Amino acid sequence: MLAATEADHNLRRSAVKRLTFKRAYLPLVAAGRKTQTIRRWKKPKLHAGEVVLIPNVGTAEVLSVEPVELADLNENDAECEGFTSLEALIKALRSIYGDVGPFWRVRFRLLPKGVPNRRALR
Repeated sequence: MLAATEADHNLRRSAVKRLTFKRAYLPLVAAGRKTQTIRRWKKPKLHAGEVVLIPNVGTAEVLSVEPVELADLNENDAECEGFTSLEALIKALRSIYGDVGPFWRVRFRLLPKGVPNRRALR
């Protein structure tokens, strides 16, 4: 398991949103191999430009949030999700959510350690 950073602890005290992942995906996020996530939300819970806490990894900037249908996902989505194939991605998503949406594609980038909030990005 990855150790929590000091930035994690500082951000927990503020009203920063979190982007959580199953434990198996944390190493992919930390290594920068997973740069997007598909979420089933009625409406978007995150917006481009927000900085979020990814527990046990660090902080990330949300680059984009857009609606997507599972049928419209492609190999690029699979690669950005850290999967070796589109089929593996679809199988994983269906095991978590089933086929019922709406779904949102959230793209993000990890921030360097020690960048705890949006003000530090300016």
